[in-house]
Amino acid sequence: MSLAALGCNPNQSGPSLEDIGGVTLGTLAFSPDGGLYVAVQAGQVISPYACAAISGDWELRAMDLSDDANLSMAICFPQVRIENDAYGWGLVFGNGFGIAAAAIAAGAILYPHNTEGRISSTAAALHLNGVHARTAQGSAGSPVSIAVQWPSVDLIA
Repeated sequence: MSLAALGCNPNQSGPSLEDIGGVTLGTLAFSPDGGLYVAVQAGQVISPYACAAISGDWELRAMDLSDDANLSMAICFPQVRIENDAYGWGLVFGNGFGIAAAAIAAGAILYPHNTEGRISSTAAALHLNGVHARTAQGSAGSPVSIAVQWPSVDLIA
């Protein structure tokens, strides 16, 4: 799936953050400096992501999870899957670093870390209609840094 097919064009213009008002999950907006932003939780903070940096093996992919009552759609990267464990639904990394999921404070957002699809260790967490993402410690004790960017799709069932 191409970035264009996802409606992700770093050169396009669009509504500013101030113009959006009531934000819904998956809404695209543009900052005054032209940066692309996307809402990750309805009514909460809009999180920026570097659209132009997502390409090749790290293109955004939509995965249909409509068979699960808690989630109708999720966006996944290669070697990243969503599983239900003792902590609830979470993002699981196939590279051996383990689960990254956590309890979430309202308004938690993701930050662009420009690290080929990694969730920033500075991001408190991510909440998607029952799905949680949390940071975890790597095998060497360093934070797992996985950044997830979301395209302009409705993630609400």
